[in-house]
Amino acid sequence: FFEWLAQRPRHQQAFNEYMSFQRVGQKSWLDVFPLEKYVYEPSAGNKHRTLFVDIGGGYGHQCREVLKRFPWLQGRVVLQDTHEAAIDSATAIEGLKVVHHDFTKPQPVKGACVYYLRNILHDWPDQACHNILSQIKEVLDPDSVILLDELIIHDENAHWYGASFDLLMMANYGARERSLNEWDRLLKTVGLERKTFVP
Repeated sequence: FFEWLAQRPRHQQAFNEYMSFQRVGQKSWLDVFPLEKYVYEPSAGNKHRTLFVDIGGGYGHQCREVLKRFPWLQGRVVLQDTHEAAIDSATAIEGLKVVHHDFTKPQPVKGACVYYLRNILHDWPDQACHNILSQIKEVLDPDSVILLDELIIHDENAHWYGASFDLLMMANYGARERSLNEWDRLLKTVGLERKTFVP
């Protein structure tokens, strides 16, 4: 799907715009996750360390929100994507570094505080997710974290919304939504473990 999309700029733009507005009106992840804890304390004493990397971040809507809430992060937030229109658009965000990067390839930003993936891994089957996460694991510092912003479905009695997305991911990408247990198993295959979960 993504190879097909990359060859059709109009469709790619529509897809990225949908991703930008997908959760409009919902509570922001920044309202429930203490990002400052993961970037402020670990960065003390190192004013050059990259603090936040948005992997596959499209037009930079999450980076924009991070910089709006935490303006002191300017110059230390990185957006990575492969779509040129998204990259061109994101370069207008003040204080944001924009890097052309394919997340299936080795991660160029080493030792950042937070590596953030929003709605990325649900597009990929387990083996591809293993590869994507492995690329990040290779560059982690001991206090680095990977923050996954994904839909979680229940093992039993799943809500229709999550179940419908599960079917959509399977039909479109040969992928799926995952339960918390499935995420834990996937992380374990990479040598990672979940530290916390915020519903």
